[in-house]
Amino acid sequence: TGALGYGGTIYSTFNNSGTVNIHGVGDGLTLTNGGSGNGAFNVTPGTTLFANGPALSMGILTLAGTLTGSSSVSVTNSYSQTGGTVNTTGSLSITQAVGNLALTQPITAGSLSINAPSGNLTVQDALVNSLGAMNVTAGGVIGVKATAAAANLQAAGMQTLNAAGISVQALSSGSGLSASITSSGGQNVTVGAGGIVLQGGGGTGNFAEINQTGASTQTITVNSG
Repeated sequence: TGALGYGGTIYSTFNNSGTVNIHGVGDGLTLTNGGSGNGAFNVTPGTTLFANGPALSMGILTLAGTLTGSSSVSVTNSYSQTGGTVNTTGSLSITQAVGNLALTQPITAGSLSINAPSGNLTVQDALVNSLGAMNVTAGGVIGVKATAAAANLQAAGMQTLNAAGISVQALSSGSGLSASITSSGGQNVTVGAGGIVLQGGGGTGNFAEINQTGASTQTITVNSG
């Protein structure tokens, strides 16, 4: 377990089996040669984890600050984002090994893989955006829900979703509180007995949609729903 209060740069490959706490507003940790291990990173408000160079993998990421850079980042066990942003040009893979996964803060990545094999995945009041392909799987329901801001699960490349069910729910009143699953590079959506529920709201622009734009193919399969 270690604390990095004033920032720094690590030029060698970083192997972590413990807990790294990044704290101190305006500071951060830069990893220029990637890293591996099943340890944890705790990025506190106002701090930044710069992931550059080769791939970076970790067991647990608790994020209240910023994750940025060009590395391929993989979280293999647990992900929590209570604040801050993710803005990376590399690929991002998130696995919530046990239970539900809630994404309530902005995420943008070069490509994006999200996996909650034993629970629900909920995107609430946030834009979760892939600049390329997006693969999302859940043992339960993939939910996109607007309660205080628009919610969007969005991809520029091929978007593949597989879950027991999908729920897309806009707010019942107000303005601009939509919920959507969108892609401009094709969609392949498969659900089980939970089926697909789209619930638009009153007010202005409170729509709910699963939308493929452009000329690419959209395929939606409902099994036993």
